[in-house]
Amino acid sequence: MKKPQSRPLLTIRASHEAAAPMLWHFQAEGISTLQGELNEDAIPELLREHLTAASEIILLIPASRVLFHSLTLPGQPRRTALQPLLWQLEESSLSTADELHATLLQRDGDKFSLAAVDKSILKSWLVRLAQVGISPTKALPDVLALPLTEAGGSAVLLDDQWLVRLSPMHGFSASAEQLPVLCQSTDTPAEIIAFGDALPNLAGWRASPCGPVMGLLADGARQSNVNLLSGPFARRPPARFHWRPLLAMWGIWLLTLTADPVLNGYRLHRQAEQLQQRLQQQTHQLLPELLPSAQPVKALSRHLHQLEERRPAPGLLAMLAENQPLLNKLPAAELSQMTWEADTQTLTLLLEQTESDLVALQPPGVSADISFRLQAVSPHRTQLILRRKQP
Repeated sequence: MKKPQSRPLLTIRASHEAAAPMLWHFQAEGISTLQGELNEDAIPELLREHLTAASEIILLIPASRVLFHSLTLPGQPRRTALQPLLWQLEESSLSTADELHATLLQRDGDKFSLAAVDKSILKSWLVRLAQVGISPTKALPDVLALPLTEAGGSAVLLDDQWLVRLSPMHGFSASAEQLPVLCQSTDTPAEIIAFGDALPNLAGWRASPCGPVMGLLADGARQSNVNLLSGPFARRPPARFHWRPLLAMWGIWLLTLTADPVLNGYRLHRQAEQLQQRLQQQTHQLLPELLPSAQPVKALSRHLHQLEERRPAPGLLAMLAENQPLLNKLPAAELSQMTWEADTQTLTLLLEQTESDLVALQPPGVSADISFRLQAVSPHRTQLILRRKQP
């Protein structure tokens, strides 16, 4: 069975002084282990090339900044609030309970193991890392990343400081000069394994070879279940944008915009249908011969056009009546012949006069719908032609 691939791991160890450089160690499958110092300016380019969003980032808090405390509180409920436990720490801390961020490391019946760190110091480390784009997924005391041994205790020398793990949930850090004093005043295990080349001259200590110290701490930090990033310091997952509420709000807004136009359109459509029905009824009453139609206005227009086409053309009497002012000017004795062509609506008068004698008879004595023309037939005979203009 293929072993699952582990996530890239970036381990950062903060210094006792908040502004001092931080040590970092990066390991991932397929590349050599990288390590160095992290300043406030930016992530080292060597680290930036390999750090991804899937990387696990662990912050190691120096034990010199952590207050470990074990206490027994009989009769406590299964779920105990941290505030009463914090009050027990005030006696051994320079900070008040409100200034401390505590985490319950372990509970065994009525026995509680706590780790507390000053809120302002923890916040300053996290802000400093955030400024260079680093957000730790876990934080724990550096001494709790040391290996648990059968002998009972473990230690390692890092930056002239001895990190000592006394039990699964307790430890301390000390300089080489302070180490003998703390070991005598603390209930230390009978045997402590010092990983690496350094070995203090103390009874019960024995050396054990190991690789880079930061690599040793990184492996232990990954396996540890301790995480001080709880409560107000808990890492929040990226906010997911929920589209459904927004879409629902947009839908309601659009509905309010379109409701009135839709209702008004429906009312207008109903009114148009009612007017059309009334128009059909009145048209049928006035023109029973007109067949019902879904478009009564167009049907009525076609019917009127057909009636107009069937209307008989004006006859000779209409032509004479319309041109009576002109005909009254003609001497009756001079008219020798009159012809009428109904098809072309043309009236031809043959007069025993010259064309020049009749020129004075031209319009305005002629109707606007009648064309007037003189045509000489002989020197003393002239035709007066009146023709109705076709539409």
